[in-house]
Amino acid sequence: VVQSSDVLQYVWGKLFGKHKIAPTLSPSKTVEGFVGGVLSASLLGMLLHWLTPFNAWQAFLMSLLICLMGFLGGLVMSAMKRSMYFRSNGFTLFLRTYFPPCGALFLGIVINHEIKKSG
Repeated sequence: VVQSSDVLQYVWGKLFGKHKIAPTLSPSKTVEGFVGGVLSASLLGMLLHWLTPFNAWQAFLMSLLICLMGFLGGLVMSAMKRSMYFRSNGFTLFLRTYFPPCGALFLGIVINHEIKKSG
C-alpha cells in the first residue's frame, strides 16, 4: 500500500499538481499529489481488507496512517540526501525506495500490537 501511495502521489501530482508541499526538500511533490495519492492508496488498502484481520474501515484507517508515515519517511530521506549533498544514483534510489516502507512497517506493527492488546 505504501509503495502504491508513492506511485499514486506521482501520478496525481503530474495530473493536478500546482501547490508545492515541501519545495526545499522535494521540489516535485505537490499538495494535490499528496492528498490524491494518500487517499487513493488508503482506498486500495480498504479494498484489500479481506487479506487482513481488520474490517474495511480499520483497514482504511491503518492504510491512511501507513501512507502518511511513508510520505514522512520519504521527506526524511530527501532531507538526509540533501544535507549530505548526495546526487541521485543507484544507492539513493535504493534508500528512497526502501526507507519509507520501513517507517510505515514499524507503525503498522505498533498499531497491530495495540489493536490485538485491546481486543
